[in-house]
Amino acid sequence: MIKRDPARAALGLLVAAAEDAIDWTTWRDPQSIDRHAAPLYEALDALGYRQSESESDALNGSLIPSGANGSDTGEAEELEEDAEPRETPEEGSSEGDEADDAGETGEVGQAE
Repeated sequence: MIKRDPARAALGLLVAAAEDAIDWTTWRDPQSIDRHAAPLYEALDALGYRQSESESDALNGSLIPSGANGSDTGEAEELEEDAEPRETPEEGSSEGDEADDAGETGEVGQAE
């Protein structure tokens, strides 16, 4: 593809890099939307991409927390809960050792 159409390949790499800078937190901050998401969607729009209604809503701030105390309400809160990574035991901790033991024997030892 690069030999056949180098300009298109370069554009694809630039779009991929711009998209990589966007994660779930981007949609929860107006400055991040303006800095990262909006320029990407402007470029995609110039190339003929048609935004979905949910993409347009997100660009207009529908996922920004709106609670009186700064907490989320509605769908945005559900997204945050789903996006939180699980905590894993640190290497060398007793929890990590128990997890390793369970993998070997199928049983978890009781902490003394």
